[in-house]
Amino acid sequence: MERSRGLDMLSPQEWMDRATEMINAQWVASGANRTADQTNEQRRQILGLAPGQVNTSLMTDDRWFQEGTQVWRYTVCKTKYSERD
Repeated sequence: MERSRGLDMLSPQEWMDRATEMINAQWVASGANRTADQTNEQRRQILGLAPGQVNTSLMTDDRWFQEGTQVWRYTVCKTKYSERD
């Protein structure tokens, strides 16, 4: 029996989507009246964080989905390149 040596990997977009789902689930479970659709700014206010502060367990990285950022460019280019393979 021959075994495959391949390793399934998430695309950058799949990783961001999965991470967002996990962070949103943690946020909702962390307190009453918390919903997955609350923005990072709303979460920051609820948590009492100063402007610019983040809680990486309960907040996503805004750069993931901001068009034009280095993180976004890498994700879009990497995903499009991978889709050609």
